Amino acid sequence: MVPSLSFIRNLKTRHKILLGYGLTLGFTGLGVATGIFLSMVLSSGNVSLRQGALDQYKTTHRLFNELSSVEIHRSQLVSIIDDPELLQEQYGHLQESIANFESHWSYYQDNLGNSLIDPGKDSKAEQEAIQTFVDTYKDLPDRYFQRLKQLESQFDLPNVQPDRQDDLQQALTQFSKSDLAKQLEVFLDDLELQSDRAYANYLVTEGRYNRVQLVVQGVLLLGLGISAIVALILARYTSRILAEPIETVTAYVQEALTTSNFQLQVPIHSQDELGALVNSFNDLLQQVATHTQELEVAQQTLEDRVADRTQELQKRVQELNHAQAQLVQAEKMSSLGQLVAGVAHEINNPVNFIHGNLTYVKEYSGGLLKLVDLYQTQGSKTSPEIDALIEDIDLDFLESDLPKILQSMEVGTKRICEIVLSLRNFSRLDEANYKAVNLHDGIDSTLLILQHRIKAKVDVPGIVIVKDYGELPLVDCYPGQLNQVFMNILSNSIDALESRDGDRSLQDIKANPSTITIRSERLNDHSVLLSFADNGSGIPPEVQTHIFEPFFTTKPIGKGTGLGLSISYQVVTEKHKGILSCSSAPGMGTEFRIQLPIHAPATSPPSLLITT
Repeated sequence: MVPSLSFIRNLKTRHKILLGYGLTLGFTGLGVATGIFLSMVLSSGNVSLRQGALDQYKTTHRLFNELSSVEIHRSQLVSIIDDPELLQEQYGHLQESIANFESHWSYYQDNLGNSLIDPGKDSKAEQEAIQTFVDTYKDLPDRYFQRLKQLESQFDLPNVQPDRQDDLQQALTQFSKSDLAKQLEVFLDDLELQSDRAYANYLVTEGRYNRVQLVVQGVLLLGLGISAIVALILARYTSRILAEPIETVTAYVQEALTTSNFQLQVPIHSQDELGALVNSFNDLLQQVATHTQELEVAQQTLEDRVADRTQELQKRVQELNHAQAQLVQAEKMSSLGQLVAGVAHEINNPVNFIHGNLTYVKEYSGGLLKLVDLYQTQGSKTSPEIDALIEDIDLDFLESDLPKILQSMEVGTKRICEIVLSLRNFSRLDEANYKAVNLHDGIDSTLLILQHRIKAKVDVPGIVIVKDYGELPLVDCYPGQLNQVFMNILSNSIDALESRDGDRSLQDIKANPSTITIRSERLNDHSVLLSFADNGSGIPPEVQTHIFEPFFTTKPIGKGTGLGLSISYQVVTEKHKGILSCSSAPGMGTEFRIQLPIHAPATSPPSLLITT
C-alpha cells in the first residue's frame, strides 16, 4: 500500500528519495521478471525443435548436392580421358565429393535419421519412413564407391597410360549403364525427396517458432509496459513531493529577482531539511533587502565612473598604438624610399654611360671588321706572324660572334634601365603631389619590383599574371601611395598562393597553376575600377570582417605588422575618396576591388608609405 501524502511530507529528504527509488525499482523488476518467466514457459521446446528441423534439411540437402557432384564428375571422366591434366583435376574433384558425401551420410545415419523428428502425431510414421530409407540405401554408396576404386586400381587413375585410355572409356561407359549406377540414380531421386520433406518440416517448425516468438515478445512488452506505467506513476508521486518545496522557493526567487522585492517570504509546508532551508532563505532575503538598498546608489555611481574612464582609456590606447605604429613604419619606409631612389640614381649614371657608348662600340667594331675583310679580299700577302694571329684568335668566329655579344650587352643594359625606371616610378619621391597619372604604369612597376617572387624557381613553377587592362583615362591621385597599395594587395596574394602551393605536389601545381588576374575598366564618366583576383585558398568569413582593422594579421610573428590593408583602406577611402572592398570564399580565391574617382579634390598626402 502506498504511504499517505502527509506521512511522506514529514519524512527526511533522504528517506523520501530512498522510498521513491525502492518503489520504482521494485515494480520494474516485478514486471520484467514476470515477462521473462512467461516467455521461457512459452518458448521452451520450440528452439530445439526448429534447430533439429533445420539441421535435418541442411544435411539431406548437402547429401543430395554432394552425390550429384559425384555423378557429374564421374560422367565427365569419359570425355576427358585423352587430356591428362584435365583428367587429374576432375578426378581430384571426384575424390573430394566422395569424401564429403561419406562424412555427411555417416552423420545422417547416426543422428538425423533417428532423433531429429517432429514429435507430433505423425512422428512414428516419419520415423519408420526415414528408417526404411536408411535401411534401403545403407550399403549402396559404399558399393558404388568401391566399384569406382576398383576402376582406379585397374587403370591406375588418374595416371592412365595412353594405350589403355580406350579400355578405361569403355569401362566407364559400361559402369554408367550398370544396375549399380541405376540404383544410385534412384537413391539420388529418393534423397531429393527426403530433402524436400525435410525442408517442408523445417518450414512448419519455423512458422510455429515465429508465432511463439511473437507471443513471447508481446508478453515481454506487456509486462514492461505495465511495470513502466506503475513505476512512472510512483516516480511522479514521490518526485512531486520532493520538488514542490523547491519549485515554490524557485518561484519566489524569480519573483524577487524580477521585481527586486526582497521583502517576500516563502511559506513553510514541512519540517524536514527543505523546511529548514526555506526558513534560512527567508532570513537571507531580509538581509539582502537591507544591503541591496545601500549598495544600489554606490554601485550605480561607481559603474558610471568606471565605464566612462574605461571607454576613454581604451580609445586613447588604441589611438596611441596606431599612431606609434604609423610613425615607426613611416620612418622605416621613408628611409627605404630614399635608399631605393639613391641606388636607382647611382646605378642609372654608369648604366647610361655604358648603354650610350655601346652604339659607338658597335659602329667602330663594325668598321674594323669591314677593314679586315677588305684587306683579306685584296689578296695582299700577309706575314707568317699575321697568319698565326688570325688562326690563334679565330678571326672568322670573332667576326660572327662579336656583333652578337654587343647586341646581348645592349639588351642587358636596356633591361637595367627599365628596372631603374620602375624603381623610381615606384618610390615616386619626386612626385608626392596630387597629379593625373596612368594607373597601369604603377601596376606594371609594382609587378616588376615583385618579379623575383613571381617568376619560376628551380623546383616550383612561377605565378601566372593575367592582365586584362581596359581603356583608362589619367586619374588624379597620389601615385606613390597608390603604388604601395598595389604592392600590399599583390604581396598578400603572392603570400597566399605560396602558402597553398607548399601543400601541393609539383604535378598539381602544373595542372592548376597559381594565377593572379588584374583587370581594369572605366565604370562611368566619374570613376574607374581595378580588380586583383587570385585562385588561392580564400579567406574564411570570420577573418574577412577584420582584414581592414589595424594590427589584425593572420601571418606568423615577424612576417606581418597588421597595418598594410588597414592603411591601404585609409589611403583609398580617405585620401582618394574611393572604395576598397574584398570578396572571398574558402577554396575559391580572393578578389580585392578598388574604385577610384577620376577627378577628386586633393587632400593632404598620407603621412607614411604602406607595407604589409
